[in-house]
Amino acid sequence: MTNIIHKTTRCLSAAAAAVLVATMIAAPALAVDCKRTAGGIVHTPTNVKFDFDSATLSPKEQEKLDKLAKRYAGNRGLEICLIGVTDRSGSAAYNEKLALKRAEAVADFFKSAGFKDNTYQIVARGQAYGDDSWVGKLLGSKKMQSERRVDVLLME
Repeated sequence: MTNIIHKTTRCLSAAAAAVLVATMIAAPALAVDCKRTAGGIVHTPTNVKFDFDSATLSPKEQEKLDKLAKRYAGNRGLEICLIGVTDRSGSAAYNEKLALKRAEAVADFFKSAGFKDNTYQIVARGQAYGDDSWVGKLLGSKKMQSERRVDVLLME
């Protein structure tokens, strides 16, 4: 029985370590990429996922953005930072362009939802979170799918 508990604890520790590492990687990236010129309030970051090799918003992701847009409608002081990210498929140059297209697709959505006069920061990170380490191997294809995204940070 003690042996089983020990093995379970070891597995949980590896999973907890993976979450911790992923958080440590993502949080500084947002802080570096989004230069705050507003008053300093950062609203809960969200992300918009994309299909493989696509910069088209799915209906599900459009619905997510629509809820966010309705929540902050009329807030002209809102700064919108969009960070496009890809998985490691394709060349670095191609991924940089795809990441930018994804971020621009989200910006276009916000502009069409009434945020035309807001300040935008659009960043393409390309393969920023590609990982061949044990964490990347542990997370596998789910991790690659989560890298096909745009991180959305609303600041005022």
